[in-house]
Amino acid sequence: MLQLINFGDQMERTKLIWLKKPKCAGTSFETALRELGCIYYVDQDTCLADLNNPLHKVICVRSGCGPNGKTWKKSSDGSYEIVYSSGIKSTLKRIFKQPFEPVKFMLANFPDFFHSHKKFAILRNPFDKFVSSWKFLESTRNMDIKDLLEHLPDKIAFMDWLHITKTQHDCLFDHNGNSICDYYVYMELDLNEQLNKMLLYAGIDEIKLPHKRKSARSHCAEHLEESSIAAILQIYRQDFDDFGYSPNIETLAPELPNHQLQIT
Repeated sequence: MLQLINFGDQMERTKLIWLKKPKCAGTSFETALRELGCIYYVDQDTCLADLNNPLHKVICVRSGCGPNGKTWKKSSDGSYEIVYSSGIKSTLKRIFKQPFEPVKFMLANFPDFFHSHKKFAILRNPFDKFVSSWKFLESTRNMDIKDLLEHLPDKIAFMDWLHITKTQHDCLFDHNGNSICDYYVYMELDLNEQLNKMLLYAGIDEIKLPHKRKSARSHCAEHLEESSIAAILQIYRQDFDDFGYSPNIETLAPELPNHQLQIT
């Protein structure tokens, strides 16, 4: 049986902010949360009443999304459906293809709320994350990996940039080099147990991840030559250093896990 988590403060334990990054077990986790009816997705139309709604126990703040503003919304019958953001600002963003970055939106519009609740993110070994993103994106899956590493997507191709070029460090650290996350969850460790520790904090029932999009996966080392390994180590150096991952591609689990929850 899991015990309560000691966060070292007297903050009311009612909500969590999940800083969601691409290709980091997000689909499996959010599927479980939607079934519990406790997740809320920050979008262009988010207001403080949405954030403070007691049913919205996990506030999902994505690293970014495309200009269509697509997100999940809870309907009156309790199910979830994909909807698109409305309003003049959202329409203009779709017309001019301006992507939406929820983290920046929260810091600009609701800094007190953002800083008042515990934030966590799911991390993934940079080697494995790069290969997964390369295979996932239609625009890159047929590219030679060495060519991709030499010509990383820029921000104009926003979703490709978000999946491949933007580092996990850049998603989770501010301009002063400080982590905006309170806790990290590692994909390579017992993911289900780690996430349930977080959910217990907010009084949410334990989950069992459904492993959405799970398929027979080859080890990322099978796709990377020595020169590509060296390039990934250089490009994503801060991810390896900040989150305790080894430069040895055969060691995907973190050697020095950082900011993890402690059971008391």
